[in-house]
Amino acid sequence: MAIYYNADGNLQYFEEWNQLVVCKKCGKPYKQYCEEQVAGFKDRDYDICPYCSYENGSSMEVEYTNYKLSNKEIAQYFADRKD
Repeated sequence: MAIYYNADGNLQYFEEWNQLVVCKKCGKPYKQYCEEQVAGFKDRDYDICPYCSYENGSSMEVEYTNYKLSNKEIAQYFADRKD
């Protein structure tokens, strides 16, 4: 397993990960699946919001696969963040 420095300067494992990401433009959360790019075949891949198609960043290290959340998952996401 290899590591690299991410955009924030923190060490990041190359292994696959899943997370919820919030679009910088429309503010909707979406599920993101990232996978390490194969050495020697690296291309810039873009983190595109599945709702509004806004580009939320890019990487030469990972490939992004983004999915919309169900209305129930979105409601739960915002309910968990109420103060």
